[in-house]
Amino acid sequence: MSANTCEHEWKIIDAKDGFIITEKCFHCNDIREYFARELAPPKEEYREGPHYYNFMAAAQTIQFDLFCEKCGTVVSLSNLMAIMQCEHCIDSCPLNLISQSAEEQKIWAYGALCYATPDGKEGTLNIEQLRALNEFFNARIRSVGKKILILPGFFRADPANCKAIILTDVGMLPEDEDL
Repeated sequence: MSANTCEHEWKIIDAKDGFIITEKCFHCNDIREYFARELAPPKEEYREGPHYYNFMAAAQTIQFDLFCEKCGTVVSLSNLMAIMQCEHCIDSCPLNLISQSAEEQKIWAYGALCYATPDGKEGTLNIEQLRALNEFFNARIRSVGKKILILPGFFRADPANCKAIILTDVGMLPEDEDL
């Protein structure tokens, strides 16, 4: 059975929990995000070339790959930092507009946040990765008529003003952990 004709049964493999970290350079206002696989989010200030980065925020997240139990296909999601749910913080944000219009159809839109490209632009997933993520999450929905749509993170207007909720894995950290 080829991967293209398989009705996939996706399973998470190689799960790694950690944090998506948001930092800002107080010199040039550059915002950057990255995944840190640590027990607590790194909050140290540091200099990198002309940049002076300060910690802004952290959110628990999980990185993983997907494996199809029917055909053996593995979809690497190594460029995915986190999946976010729009909180409607910026009226003109494309992800907000899509999210609000889709909710009327019982479709919940999420953004897939990826590592920045070497030129500093928002990274993205390819169609195979997006398709696998959408199939994985939609296969687990128990509410009749509800659907999930995972979109590339570049639909998010402004990372500095985004108040999204990062999807997390239950029990990633001890309950008494204070962030």
